[in-house]
Amino acid sequence: MHIIYNPDHHDGDTYDQTSSQKPAEFSSPQTPSVDAEPSSLYERVSLLEEHVRLLANPTCRYDCPSGEPAFLSPPCGCLPSHHESDTKTLIELAGTRTIECELLKSALATQAVRVESLEQAAAAKDDEIARLQKCPAQQDVSAQIAKEAAQMARAESLEQAAVVKDDEIFQLQRRAAQREAEIKRLRESSARVAKQVKTAQEKVEDLEEAVADKEDRIAELLKDIDTQEDELNLLQDLLTEETKVSQDRLKEVVASNEEKIAELEKVIAKQVTQLAAAESAQSELNMVVAMKTAEAKAAQDNADELLEVIRWGMAEGDDGVKYEGDDKGEMGQLLRNQIKSLYGMVNSLCESLNKEREKALDREYELLDKLASHEEVIHDLTTELKDIHFREVNKPREAEKMQEDAAEKDLRIVALEGMLSDSQGEATALRAQVQSLESKIVELESYDDGEISMFDEAPEVIAAPSRRRLRRYRYSNYGSVL
Repeated sequence: MHIIYNPDHHDGDTYDQTSSQKPAEFSSPQTPSVDAEPSSLYERVSLLEEHVRLLANPTCRYDCPSGEPAFLSPPCGCLPSHHESDTKTLIELAGTRTIECELLKSALATQAVRVESLEQAAAAKDDEIARLQKCPAQQDVSAQIAKEAAQMARAESLEQAAVVKDDEIFQLQRRAAQREAEIKRLRESSARVAKQVKTAQEKVEDLEEAVADKEDRIAELLKDIDTQEDELNLLQDLLTEETKVSQDRLKEVVASNEEKIAELEKVIAKQVTQLAAAESAQSELNMVVAMKTAEAKAAQDNADELLEVIRWGMAEGDDGVKYEGDDKGEMGQLLRNQIKSLYGMVNSLCESLNKEREKALDREYELLDKLASHEEVIHDLTTELKDIHFREVNKPREAEKMQEDAAEKDLRIVALEGMLSDSQGEATALRAQVQSLESKIVELESYDDGEISMFDEAPEVIAAPSRRRLRRYRYSNYGSVL
């Protein structure tokens, strides 16, 4: 608990505090006057030193039933009472009492010098009075002496007021310097946090643009796949028509085309070999797709773990994260709300990326199913060609076209694999950015070496007028920084 010495009350100094009012034994002595006796000042200094010695043990003080102050009454007959919550208050009060002792000692030394000077002035006045008494022509000696005594008393009162005002000015200057240093640290911290928040927002906007580009690419690929399906259906219809025509022609020219059938069997054997090679390549492609699927699952698990970490960082009920405070705590709360909004933006972006990843996997599975169905269609068509011994001239050209289509599909599958790897890279980059943001937040929460942290508890005791003025000044500067 902070205690602020208020030098404005000279009839018994008080201590401004917000939690509770201290008993009478903790009230500070009055500001020493210039015309006080040295013996009384010495007694006050000794009493204050005794008070500081008693306050050196902050966990115990004596409560006397007689109502006499604890530092003036003997400890015999008084029961010690432990006040653990007042430990910090007593330590600061001891420091304040030590400062008052030093001030009283310096005032005592100053008073001794002033007493000596006043004695010399009194001796000079006595000499002058004696000289004036010897002079018979002087009739107003008593009036002159009274006037000079009044002037000296006025001068002494003015000097006393000047000393008191100097002490007040010194205390106010020290408090103003402390407030200016605190305001400067808060400005620097606010500027740093605003800059970091702006950088994070720019990164989030870049990631959103990248996601939009990926969606456009996926839409284009879907259009290409639909076009290829239409072409494949048209090719199947053409093959059916050509098969019917070939059957009619085969019935007419069976006898004359035996040699051509033998040549066609050789060509078919070559095609069977090519189909076997294509099947082996397809099996390798299936293995690659399985590996990519496992990698995508691992990336999904990592993304889920990252989301759990982000949710833990945004926990509302964690006492280590939640902050409650007064004036500058309100400033920290505003900054914390901005970082929470940034957490929400990152979380929504992660969810959108997860949805897009799931959509990409679903589309990839659909493409694989369509590819398998296409392979079955190709196998059926090849079987029909073997059965009817397709011998038309355009048959090799159609087979080449089918091979080209298969090659194009392989290229598209490779392109989809590249897109999957790019998505995984983007997820890794996003994870790294979120980790960097978390490290920056942890760094902001751990500013303890001379910094004013936005998650530290505000001082519990500040003078009310100074607290209101400082709050208005902070919020006006906070708006100008942001």
